[in-house]
Amino acid sequence: YWGVKLLVRLTPASYPLVAESRLNGTVLGFTVLVSLATGLLFGLAPAVSLSRTSLQEALKEGGRSATGGAQHHRVRSLLVVVEVALAAVLAIGAGLLLKGFFRLQAVHPGFDAKGVLTAGLGLPATRYATPEKRVAFHRELAGRLETLPGVTAAGIVTPLPLSGSNQGTTIHVEGRPEPRPEEAPVVWFRSATAGYFRAMKIPLKRGRLLEERDGEKAEPVALINETMARRFWPGEEALGKRFCLGFSRRPSAPNRPAPPWIRVVGVVGDVRHTALAQPPEPEYFAPYPQQASPSATVVVRTPAEPERFAKALRAAVAGVDKGQPVAEVTSLERRVFTSIASQRLATVLLAIFAGLALALAAVGVYAVMAFSVERRTHEIGVRLALGAEPGDVLRLVLRQGMTLALTGLAVGLLAALALGRVIRGLLFGVAATDPLVFGAAVFTLTAVALAATWLPARRATRVAPTAALRYE
Repeated sequence: YWGVKLLVRLTPASYPLVAESRLNGTVLGFTVLVSLATGLLFGLAPAVSLSRTSLQEALKEGGRSATGGAQHHRVRSLLVVVEVALAAVLAIGAGLLLKGFFRLQAVHPGFDAKGVLTAGLGLPATRYATPEKRVAFHRELAGRLETLPGVTAAGIVTPLPLSGSNQGTTIHVEGRPEPRPEEAPVVWFRSATAGYFRAMKIPLKRGRLLEERDGEKAEPVALINETMARRFWPGEEALGKRFCLGFSRRPSAPNRPAPPWIRVVGVVGDVRHTALAQPPEPEYFAPYPQQASPSATVVVRTPAEPERFAKALRAAVAGVDKGQPVAEVTSLERRVFTSIASQRLATVLLAIFAGLALALAAVGVYAVMAFSVERRTHEIGVRLALGAEPGDVLRLVLRQGMTLALTGLAVGLLAALALGRVIRGLLFGVAATDPLVFGAAVFTLTAVALAATWLPARRATRVAPTAALRYE
């Protein structure tokens, strides 16, 4: 019950079906049956094995003082090796994902998400059929928002970074041969108002930002990011350069109207638009009046908690158009947090599995060593009676337990190297063979195995020789 609650809480909102998960009677009954069948199977296996043991073989393996027979000892040892190996694989996998997730959280998205409130607007075509009407609506809305007490900047953009949507186009750079359609470069484009960059604190590197003068009838202009500047004008100054959209300037299409040239008026910092784990790609920003979209996102910057301005934002929208709905009113920080929810879920789940496997491995090592010490009480008493020191007995038991643990650890390390290739696509900024993660996993598992072996070993050193000789 608690596990389902935890899973629902950790699952991203993009997985709506998981949010409706509840304990299911059929699944629960199936799990109970599998658990009972497993207990019966592994409970009957030793009994069946013992029923097939002949008297002669039992006498050869040591009579009353035997530790269950060499064959049974090998099976127990093999189970411990497998447990430790699985724990090593899961611990290393969880460590790699955890380190990658921490590095992903530290990535700067290219904007300052703190103190920004966002809201989605979809202008209906029935009332805003023309670009002029859309521009007028958003211009009045931005003006109202900027006059609200506590608001330092407000703007409009489409689409918003890390929103899960994107739009791209092919371009033709002035002064260069127009490429074939299948070879044309693709860039991402946005339309934004002048206040968007101040609200997001996207830094201006060169030139100027978009301004109110960049209206519908003004010269087509654009801001480009640094990646686009390096990609299309390497070693040159991108300011003042021009490009156009599409391929209609081909001589083979003289009847098609040529698209206008778009002049670069500024270069802004890179923004990780698609995902924090994905490097910035070439993109440009057009003035919203020149590429007015019916769907857009409002961004409002405030020094206070942004959610406190949700009511004021809705009121500002209603002041422009009472019938205009507002969707997804949330802080930009929450959007950034949600964008990495899938990675966080995978990391947490694997960490939970690794912790369970580590606990099982510790229990397995302890159980085998405790059982072995109990069955060898008579032997240990004889050793002590013949002059063996408690330290000798301690080292004997520790050596036996740690041999099993280190064998399983070696197998687990080899398996973890293969696992690294499988989860490489989920890692960010971390090598699949990261030495720190592997070293931490080895140290942790060795310490756990040592602790699990130490307790039975200490018990063995406290065996009284006289009592041990009377054992059994």
